[in-house]
Amino acid sequence: MAMPPGMPSPPPPLPPPGKPPSTDLFLKVGVVFLGLSLAVGLIGFHAAYFVPAPASGTPPPSYQTYIDTVRMLGIVSFVFMDVAVGFSVILAMFVGLSKDSIPDVTRRGAWLFAVVIPTAWLLVSWSLYSVFRSLFWYPYFP
Repeated sequence: MAMPPGMPSPPPPLPPPGKPPSTDLFLKVGVVFLGLSLAVGLIGFHAAYFVPAPASGTPPPSYQTYIDTVRMLGIVSFVFMDVAVGFSVILAMFVGLSKDSIPDVTRRGAWLFAVVIPTAWLLVSWSLYSVFRSLFWYPYFP
């Protein structure tokens, strides 16, 4: 359509609205990170039980090396498991806050998971020093 002389031409049409950024990449990378931290934590936890205990009457340096090894494996296990629990809560909160195509029931479930898991983790962690200490003997307890 031709415009009369002296009239400015209309602005070009706006492009169609873009697709909102997807959360798929964050979730895929997050799940890999979560799986790796769980694997390292569980490997450290189980490896502590495979370290052979020194025979009774062994000299103190050998026994101290055993205690230090089991203690270090326990620390590695607890650190990576705590990271995994914390990151799983972050992922659950991220899913709970996302407005993509995730149904409302799934988002509510993610929020419930984000609340229940840290609570259960803290109760189990605290009971390890109060209840489980009398049931099991761990060389890395002070």
